[in-house]
Amino acid sequence: MLFQSHFEDHLPNIRRVHLDYNLTDQAYTFHLHKDVTELVYVASGSGIYMINHQHFSVEKGDFLVIERGFVHAGSSSAHNPMKTLVLVVSDVKWKNTEYPEYIIPPTAYPLIRDNAHIPYISGTLAEIYRLMKEPNPDMDLCRLILAPMLVLIRKHQKTTDPFWEMKENPLASDILSYIYMNYDQDITLESLSQHFFMSSGHISHLLQKEFGISPINYLIDVRFSKAKNLLINSNLSIAEIAYTVGYNNPAHFTKLFMKRIGYSPNDYRMLHTNIVPDAPVTPNIFA
Repeated sequence: MLFQSHFEDHLPNIRRVHLDYNLTDQAYTFHLHKDVTELVYVASGSGIYMINHQHFSVEKGDFLVIERGFVHAGSSSAHNPMKTLVLVVSDVKWKNTEYPEYIIPPTAYPLIRDNAHIPYISGTLAEIYRLMKEPNPDMDLCRLILAPMLVLIRKHQKTTDPFWEMKENPLASDILSYIYMNYDQDITLESLSQHFFMSSGHISHLLQKEFGISPINYLIDVRFSKAKNLLINSNLSIAEIAYTVGYNNPAHFTKLFMKRIGYSPNDYRMLHTNIVPDAPVTPNIFA
């Protein structure tokens, strides 16, 4: 196939795909990925994404390419909450080009809007979502469907050099990444201090300065972001989800969830029961 000639000896892999819902304005859950790229399609609603300290207002029909190594977060509008489809891609290896491991170069503008290709992109994402929700998904087929879309995005990306600059403090980003990758562990200020060989006060100052959040509040935000995803996209019990995201006491988890999110875990799940389809879906999931 012609599009395969754009890649080295393999096509990119799909790590996961999920629907994401935000009900209200919520604190930014900053994070970064060292080895994957997130493709985000805004199916409905509006909000703000922050990528490397750049703010992007997004609305229905927008598409974002959030590359590896970029600190980012999304926040939904209170009056028009976002519904997004997120596809996580790894093992990108373009042939004979600069930045071969990026879907688009790190200097490229990450937001695609009012583009003639958006219907094709949204339809492709919906089909991959449908296929991956099958009992035994054909991952080779999903990769074959994904690859030409990536070629299209790469060819039509807009270079905005020097728009993208890695403005984050590398140490602050490392601390953020460590918490994000180990959110299910017993992380404390003392354990962070021991891991990074610096005082807990200095760690707190770094994260507050760079991202406006304390280490422990960030840990809680990450845990509840993961919990919301599991409530929507899995059949795990509330207790199982509590243990999975780092809480040994489900009752304490439920109490904190209600305080942070405004709903009990059960109510949050029920609220989305009629939104997230259990059966295979068609592109009208974006309706």
